[in-house]
Amino acid sequence: MDHKPAAGQQPLDPPDRATAQAYLDELPGVRQRREIVLDRSRMARLYFVEGIAFGVFIAVLLWMDLLRRLTGTSSSSSTFGLLVVLLLWNGLSLGIRERYGARQGIRGTARIVNLVLLLTAVFWAVVLIFVGAAVPAWVRAGPVLLALVGGFWPGIVLNRDARGAPKPAAPPHAVMTRPGRGATFAAGVALSVTGLVTGLVAAGDILVSNLGLVCAVIVIIAIAICTRMGFITELGAMWRPPQWIAFALSALAIAVVMVRATASPPSALLFGIAAAGAILALFVVASVWPAGPDA
Repeated sequence: MDHKPAAGQQPLDPPDRATAQAYLDELPGVRQRREIVLDRSRMARLYFVEGIAFGVFIAVLLWMDLLRRLTGTSSSSSTFGLLVVLLLWNGLSLGIRERYGARQGIRGTARIVNLVLLLTAVFWAVVLIFVGAAVPAWVRAGPVLLALVGGFWPGIVLNRDARGAPKPAAPPHAVMTRPGRGATFAAGVALSVTGLVTGLVAAGDILVSNLGLVCAVIVIIAIAICTRMGFITELGAMWRPPQWIAFALSALAIAVVMVRATASPPSALLFGIAAAGAILALFVVASVWPAGPDA
């Protein structure tokens, strides 16, 4: 067995054969403890939510592409708003998964089926966007339906495995600390800026659009760094329904601005300003909302 030393530390001596075998003998017990700890019913609900979110994501992309072709607009820069929402969700959802006992709820064949369905949906959508040919409605709806099936598949598997088993008590949230409330407000600022920049990029002149894109890149880099450092994952473990509702409504507002920016760029700035104000107000409330019970 090879050991990779920690940064700044000397490498450890390799274990002898007996110690290495003892490590391997512990694996079945580790897997068994994971099965006991994993909260399948709640993890299934999370997968259902992710399936709906992914289906909406594909639908918004295809709808924007259709509007772009009908209106003759050529800019696709407004799609960065989806990237911001997805990056935030990716980090936040890890916090939920850790509360439910595992970052990945399914393994083996079920995981392979899940990945194949989702990747096929993405590939299908990309082909439709880049080919640009007139296709029947069912062909354009295909990636959305496939994304929903792929997203729901893990939840169906976990619900099947949880059938008949006693439902465990709700795992506790992490304590909503004062820094956590500040980080919640910061997440709202990032989403608010995203909504505003989406309108600026579509409706402004070249200078304003470039400034907006720079702000967008800064937001994306900041989210990526905070996710890498674990800050956003910790925040996801703290959030309760009020914070998640604020996040969902903010994502919806950003999607509306994106669609408006594609259908009618001159009016996008007004929508962006309205969305930015609404998102900021939502997160002001969410950041000070009293912590409720675990669920």
